[in-house]
Amino acid sequence: MCCKQTLNMYNHIRFASIKTTMDNPSTNPIPLRGQFTTREAEAHGLSRMALSRMVRSGRIVRLVRGVYEASDHVPEHPCPELETLLKQGVPFVATLLTALRLHGFTSQLPPQIWIAIPPGRRTPSAGGVPVECVRVAEPAFSWGVVRKDCQGLAIPLYSPEKTVADCFKFRNKIGLDVALEALHDGWRKRLFTVDGLMEAARVDRVSRVIHPYVEGMLVP
Repeated sequence: MCCKQTLNMYNHIRFASIKTTMDNPSTNPIPLRGQFTTREAEAHGLSRMALSRMVRSGRIVRLVRGVYEASDHVPEHPCPELETLLKQGVPFVATLLTALRLHGFTSQLPPQIWIAIPPGRRTPSAGGVPVECVRVAEPAFSWGVVRKDCQGLAIPLYSPEKTVADCFKFRNKIGLDVALEALHDGWRKRLFTVDGLMEAARVDRVSRVIHPYVEGMLVP
């Protein structure tokens, strides 16, 4: 009986020690690279309590609700804010100034993230970077969506011709000068065709707005 009690006590201490080691942020290595969600952490044996302890100790950073990364993590791509949106499962498409930058229309990096989301959706958070949303209904929301590989990160964004059409559609938000610059730069860099652009303009219902600018662009 004495031996059985001793064995039970030994097992209790052993399992308690294992649990303490797993939940101790000072000794347990982070088994995940880059950004990760609570569910991904739990799949690798990190409890919610362990995550809270790691945040308090400064080992990891809580970017937004349910998304974390190691405090010393250096992003392997230039789009960490878009990765944060993807990790949250936000239904979005990069558009306007962000899409212009990703397609190479411009080398300027906008101070905010521009995305399209379905009507009725709340503006999501991307950590410390402001998010500008335009709410787009179907069929325009799903039309012209492409995936761009950003060093291993597949980012949903609109095609070059849809991006230019969007710039004219939302010219009151970004300025007509930006839309005209996108039109001329994209044409000069051969990022779209006139037929493709006019089809995107039809979907965005800006054909009449964009048509005279396209005609002027084509005049030798």
